[in-house]
Amino acid sequence: MKHIITGLILAILCVGCVMAAEDSLGVSGELNVTQNEIWTMSPEAALALEKTYATDIRCVDQTYRYLKTGDQTAKEDILDAMYDYNGTVSTWLNTVDNSTRQSPEATADRKRSFAAWTELNQTLVQILSTIDRNETVESGLLYKFENSSWTHLQTFDTLMDYVDEDSFDQNTSRIELYLILMNGLIVPDVYEMTKNSEEKQRFSSLMNSFDEKIKLYESRFPDVKTNELKTVKTDLVTNADQVFSSIDAGKEIPVDTALQLHDLSDNIWLNFSTLSG
Repeated sequence: MKHIITGLILAILCVGCVMAAEDSLGVSGELNVTQNEIWTMSPEAALALEKTYATDIRCVDQTYRYLKTGDQTAKEDILDAMYDYNGTVSTWLNTVDNSTRQSPEATADRKRSFAAWTELNQTLVQILSTIDRNETVESGLLYKFENSSWTHLQTFDTLMDYVDEDSFDQNTSRIELYLILMNGLIVPDVYEMTKNSEEKQRFSSLMNSFDEKIKLYESRFPDVKTNELKTVKTDLVTNADQVFSSIDAGKEIPVDTALQLHDLSDNIWLNFSTLSG
């Protein structure tokens, strides 16, 4: 296993070197914006960004699952995503890079997002290495992983601010809703392991964002059914609240609650994968 972790570190460093070299060249090509225009990311790049971020969220979700259960399938999912064997994630990143190069501000935000992604991955590697040495993951490393996950979310949100959501088709808009649910799924695990009260606030904020965006989605695509999405959100809130209340009361999390969150995670990821192709 040691050689696998070493390979992961080298892979991350290699990608970082490529991106650093690329960035040193500056923004090439003629910009498609004038001083008085507001640049927006192309729908293709926005979809690629969503897919990339969803893969990152899945890695975070599976890391917490591996920490709690030792599930080797979760670890395999993490390694598959990090190695990017088929080059899918690299293709998505290139699409985002090519789009953001048309705006100096977006280019700077993309660099910050990549830096956050690198820190998240490096922390994840530290966690895997610690577990493989049969050592306890210290609270300081858990907090670092928690903070890097949310920093990555913030940089993603910043990049999504360049997107004109009115240009989204119903498929891309639906993916955005699943992304919010995927983020929400992580929170109960984080709260269980860190007892950080800010996590409950983050969960509430994510669910409020979901409610706002699904209203917009229904107004733009009135013929598209949203019952399944709403049911998933309701189940997520119910089970997350059970986790929060159990921990706050110093009680064990009910087995049924843990299993339902596990099933929700796989269900949301399956739906996302189907939508994103």
